[in-house]
Amino acid sequence: MVPLASTVASIASLCSPNHRTQLSPSKTRVLFRVHSRVPSLNPLFIPALTDMDKVLSTHGDCKVVVATPDHVERIYPYMRKADQIEIACMGHEPRQALLTGLENDDVTLTALDADDVPFAMFGVGQVGAVAYIWCLGTDSVADNAYDFLKASREWTQRLTQPYGATFNYVHEDNHTALKWLKFCGASFLRKLTFSNQPFFEFIIPSK
Repeated sequence: MVPLASTVASIASLCSPNHRTQLSPSKTRVLFRVHSRVPSLNPLFIPALTDMDKVLSTHGDCKVVVATPDHVERIYPYMRKADQIEIACMGHEPRQALLTGLENDDVTLTALDADDVPFAMFGVGQVGAVAYIWCLGTDSVADNAYDFLKASREWTQRLTQPYGATFNYVHEDNHTALKWLKFCGASFLRKLTFSNQPFFEFIIPSK
């Protein structure tokens, strides 16, 4: 799931001609029904954003911290193949995608393993009147699967709640991500094609 720090119109340019009309801003606002709780900056994390060393939560041997440019450099060379495919379909490269999230999200966070090695970066931001959520990681996500799963439901909700709902797209063949998203409470709305590759659009509502 790639950071969608761009307009809905530019995202639509990557979509097949048969689907482009579905991605207009007005239709997207109706589809996701994001209410008036969309802030200019996620209010839950303003203090944390000024403290790069702060551990926001601990889950077993893993920790969640505020993302930094150093995390980008340590994650992108080892990014999972499935994540690389999704990024390429959106017209980006791994390092560029992570930097886009870091520079444009309302909040960007990093998951660290027991040795404080970054293995995933995730965040939330806004495209027009809707909010997106994303996560990109290395193969070490599998090595930390138990702790990562325990943290996932908590953090997807913490990131989603200020907006009412968040959305993104996931490749149809990314079966691990599809199972993970279902575990996190996602609903799959429709099938789209980006760069001639099949994707599902999903939404995660706040609870």
